[in-house]
Amino acid sequence: MNVYFLGPENTFSHRAASHLFATGYTLIPCASFAEIFSSVQESSDSFAVIPFENSITSNVHENIDRLFHSPLKIIGELFVQIHLNLLAPTGVALEDIQKVYSHPKAFEQCKKICSEHNWEKIVARSTTGAASMIAPGSLDEAAIVPASLAAPAEMTLLKKNIEDISHNFTRFLILAQTELTVVSGTKNKCSMTFKVKHEEGALLSVLEVLRDHKANMTKLTSRPIPGTDWEYLFWIDFELAAELSDALLHDMSSRTLEYRIVGKYPTGKQLD
Repeated sequence: MNVYFLGPENTFSHRAASHLFATGYTLIPCASFAEIFSSVQESSDSFAVIPFENSITSNVHENIDRLFHSPLKIIGELFVQIHLNLLAPTGVALEDIQKVYSHPKAFEQCKKICSEHNWEKIVARSTTGAASMIAPGSLDEAAIVPASLAAPAEMTLLKKNIEDISHNFTRFLILAQTELTVVSGTKNKCSMTFKVKHEEGALLSVLEVLRDHKANMTKLTSRPIPGTDWEYLFWIDFELAAELSDALLHDMSSRTLEYRIVGKYPTGKQLD
């Protein structure tokens, strides 16, 4: 069975996929999230591992938008701690650096050091790929890379753990075509999208459903609906018992224009 993730290898996505699918699976790096979604939608026995949100930089909006409209189901999650290092050619000192390569999310998570040194930031497709953008023999370039990435030949990890906040986690989701049957007695989550009337109190009415059924909301976000005057689709995650009650779903149906369960799955573990 295949597991698709955003490549190349040695990215945080690769680390999450390797941890979740340690043996018996073929891990396949993809060039885009679009490729990941289409690959899993075409194969009933495959999985995807995608970043969904970060504790510092918030949502991965492209993946939220895709999940709003994708038939794929969330069947699991994992929280991966993010540490970032500064990689430079051997012999280059911190004060020599003028240009730094990395992924936009990494730059957001390392604002302090980038601002202190006023580096020119050049965007790479991935943190791992940033290292390959350093010109051979360069004396003023560096890259912000995952702490798990071993320094290539002629390179040195110049400074470790340069992220602004050490408590820095990315939440990864596991996607598949078929919904998971949650296990009784374990702590579980439900992810749900919904749309409400564009009127006073409509959103509050939905949130009252969770309160009334003692469901603990862990995430609430929204995305605009194109072509409308400031109307939104909403996303909620909440903790629940092993099964969603018919009463909760009945109340949700009566207070929304539409809703969809994106997944019911065990609450994820933390990978340091």
